[in-house]
Amino acid sequence: MNLKQHVALGMALLGSAALIGTSTQPNNVVASKRRGKKVTKVSKTYRTKATKVSHKSYYSLSKTGKTYKLSGSLKKPVLKANHTLKHYVKTTWTRSKQMVVTKKGKKVRYYYVTNAKDHAAGWVKASALKAGKNGQATTPKKVATKAYYKNAKAGKIYQLKGKNRYVTLKSARKLAANKKYTRTQKRYVYKHGKKMTYYYVKQGKTKGWVWSGDLTTKMPAKAKAKFKAKAKAKAKAKSKAKAKSKAKAKAKSKAKAKAKAKAKSKSKSKAKAKAKAKSKAKAKAKSKRGLTTRGATANGITTYHTTGDVIAPYLSKNFSTVKVPNAYFVKNYAYQYSASYHADQTLQPKSETLGVVRHMGANSNYDLRSTMYLPLDSANEKGRNSNPQSATFSKDDHYLYVMYVDKSGTDADTQKGWVIRYDWQKLTALGTRKNGQMELIRQAAVDQYHDRVTSQDRAILNCIKVGPTFNSGHAQSLTLNPKTNELWFIKDHKSGVKAMVERLNASTLKPDAAVNFTLKSTLSMGGVLTFDNAGNAYFWTHTVAAWPTAPVNSAKIYKGQISTKRVRFSLVMQGLSKGPGEIVQSMGYNQANKRLYLVSNGSIFSVPTSKLGHLKSSDVSATNFTGKREFEGVAFMHRSNSGYVLLNRGPALYQMNNK
Repeated sequence: MNLKQHVALGMALLGSAALIGTSTQPNNVVASKRRGKKVTKVSKTYRTKATKVSHKSYYSLSKTGKTYKLSGSLKKPVLKANHTLKHYVKTTWTRSKQMVVTKKGKKVRYYYVTNAKDHAAGWVKASALKAGKNGQATTPKKVATKAYYKNAKAGKIYQLKGKNRYVTLKSARKLAANKKYTRTQKRYVYKHGKKMTYYYVKQGKTKGWVWSGDLTTKMPAKAKAKFKAKAKAKAKAKSKAKAKSKAKAKAKSKAKAKAKAKAKSKSKSKAKAKAKAKSKAKAKAKSKRGLTTRGATANGITTYHTTGDVIAPYLSKNFSTVKVPNAYFVKNYAYQYSASYHADQTLQPKSETLGVVRHMGANSNYDLRSTMYLPLDSANEKGRNSNPQSATFSKDDHYLYVMYVDKSGTDADTQKGWVIRYDWQKLTALGTRKNGQMELIRQAAVDQYHDRVTSQDRAILNCIKVGPTFNSGHAQSLTLNPKTNELWFIKDHKSGVKAMVERLNASTLKPDAAVNFTLKSTLSMGGVLTFDNAGNAYFWTHTVAAWPTAPVNSAKIYKGQISTKRVRFSLVMQGLSKGPGEIVQSMGYNQANKRLYLVSNGSIFSVPTSKLGHLKSSDVSATNFTGKREFEGVAFMHRSNSGYVLLNRGPALYQMNNK
């Protein structure tokens, strides 16, 4: 390296933009100068490939550090400063990738990080970060009310502003001595990697969040004396009121006995008339339950509304469960990838099998074999289609519809999603399901992303129609009503609020109708849905809060009707003592054997629809599978006895194969 190059290197390292190497030959240097940026060539500098790492939270207190935007090549990387760390000292960074830059023999590890406050992102030296969260909080949880007082040291009450990913403490006010603060909520706030407990307290009109260390349950002496005096006065007033009430009650009792005798003669005829009116009103309410009224049309979606509860009244004491062995209930587990997913770099040519751990029942002895590997990349984004949630076939079994979501939205009900329609028959004819060349669909998607599509790729891509993005909710429930040939999915299903189901247009692949309804204030819709050939709708739920007649981890099944004219449901008054697993993933109906399938991760149960409400243990089929995979959906063909399970990591259709 000559003297000029030494001088140029020094100027580059002292500048606000850290430039390490150059990505191209001198033509790119000229282009950079035209944009007013100076790029300096540095030799003996290179980097490793950027690799994914486990997501981990960090914070930085650096006053001089920066994040950088990466360009250039492995042999001549370029890092340009894009954010200053001192502006983010009260926030959390999350790493997702790493690389090592070597300059003059010295290795420096860099992490690719994203900021929780404003999604700022870039590469940063690992040495500039400290492990842990900062300026973040958990969701408040209700706790038993409890009285607290100011600790000996000074303390303050704050208002927490912002969302959990970035919160700030505002409007601090000093805690008052000798005042009782009533705790109602609890949450954790992270500061410089430390997890600190905060209580939400109220005192008169004052309310806010207080660090637990500034509070004590010990009542101050002054407050204790005041409390005793108040209690004594209250007891005296209570005694006086009791004596007065006793005298009043005696007089009232005499008058009541007289009135009771008079009313008794009337009560029989009145009760009879009331019972008749109640029966008539009940019948009228049943006939109108769940009927819709048409509302406005916006963005191509016509909304329909119901009034009142759409679920038929029931008594939990009349509910029962059929016995299912505990061993078949699968607890939640860490999801694993397909065995060859990473080894084949996602381009898996051969079929894989998930074996059977245990099974019971006449319809349970089947394994799962991959039959179609779905694409990961879109034309413009790597990995965009890596999170499928549900799948269903068209009525003629020609098309497969798969619903996907991204990670947008503040919760599951506000996620963005889209539907991809696969021409199942043409893709099969093109050999994409043939063992040994099952990578063809994913390869076509990769080639499309890199703009190197072959004629074979084009034939495959012509069989795939990608729909527009819309607010889909968690999208676990896309299914076909074979009676009406309509596609439906559940968009909103939170407890205590109106649920919403939407109808998907099979041509445009976007919703064209929505129906709002409430099962009842204490019951949510659940996130899965299916229809039988008669058009009856079903969903199932996993019991978290036990009834005397329904233990924790039992399964409840609901049956009803969904259309733009009416929505109504009733609880099937017999469930399963154990559901397939802790996570409700999907539900399906097999027209060939007339059975409902309940799906959880690594576990599938089925029951005959004809025996719902009076099942025997022998009617329940249950299968547990190997692999610890995430089961996303189940789909049955309408013209054959063919069933498929949608799995993730990587996304694929696995066929049920009877042994």
